[in-house]
Amino acid sequence: MADTQILFLHHLDRNNKHVVNSNFNSFVKCGNDILGIRDEDTQGLHGSCPVTTKGKIPRGPSRWKSTDTVFINYILESKDMLKHKFYMLCEYDCYCECNVDTYCDPYMKFDVCAPHVVTQKKEKDWGWFKGINLSCDLVGLRPSVFLLFSKDAIVAIAEKYVEIWGDIQNSNCEARLGSVASLLGMSIVQFKELSFNVSWGKTKFKRNNKLYHPVKSQFDQSQIIPEPDSNDFSGVWDFGRKNSEKIATLILQTDGTIANYDQYNETYWSSSEGEVVFYSGRGAITSRFHDANSDGRKCRGDYYDGEIDGEKVSIADYHWIRKVI
Repeated sequence: MADTQILFLHHLDRNNKHVVNSNFNSFVKCGNDILGIRDEDTQGLHGSCPVTTKGKIPRGPSRWKSTDTVFINYILESKDMLKHKFYMLCEYDCYCECNVDTYCDPYMKFDVCAPHVVTQKKEKDWGWFKGINLSCDLVGLRPSVFLLFSKDAIVAIAEKYVEIWGDIQNSNCEARLGSVASLLGMSIVQFKELSFNVSWGKTKFKRNNKLYHPVKSQFDQSQIIPEPDSNDFSGVWDFGRKNSEKIATLILQTDGTIANYDQYNETYWSSSEGEVVFYSGRGAITSRFHDANSDGRKCRGDYYDGEIDGEKVSIADYHWIRKVI
């Protein structure tokens, strides 16, 4: 039996049934143990588990911000029958290209792991913290997908929800789950590999990535960031903006990732017929360098606004690269 079970929260309607099936099956194809769960008043995949909307934790009218209540009510109903060591909370727009047990193995010594962990100390103005009345370091887990909990942790959190619901009900799922885990003194860490790949906006695929969100349309080849067509451009490059300002030294790795510079806008690169393109962590084009060269001269490139659809080039600003090694 797998160590981890995926809890796949979803509903089916005429507009999403194909992508929900595709996303669910992406986990199955990688050998994962996955269970579809849904609100009892919605349609779901064959074999999915209906969860009461009148459980110990009220479902509430704002379902988009209260997905945690479905998971929590499921855990409360099923806690005596839970057989897995870990549970990963996912939703219908999560897509997988890995075995989750293998992927999560380095993190299984912790109670909670999330794509991005935000603390009140660093983001005290995050609006959802204002709806929580707890005497602890408030923590957010965002977005609220690919959240990994040990069995003991998720059961303890669910039971604590019942006890303190009045103090957290005015917030949302991201802030509630993390803050209750913090209140219970749990170890909370971040998936290092997921912070750029899991977001709220559109995403593109990269073959060396494993987990994706949000995926709201069926996967096809156009969603894959192209691999470099040549290794000629891999190596060390100076990277700058406008006429002379150097920002950093980038390492363009042969697998199409950019190292030595931990910035969202310069995460991947590709090349085609002498042109080098930089992509953000979400897969949007951010810079395009025409006639890239390796003779030590600066190569000026177009600077894009980072939108995947309808990319717009900025005339006032531009980036440049210069080969070092």
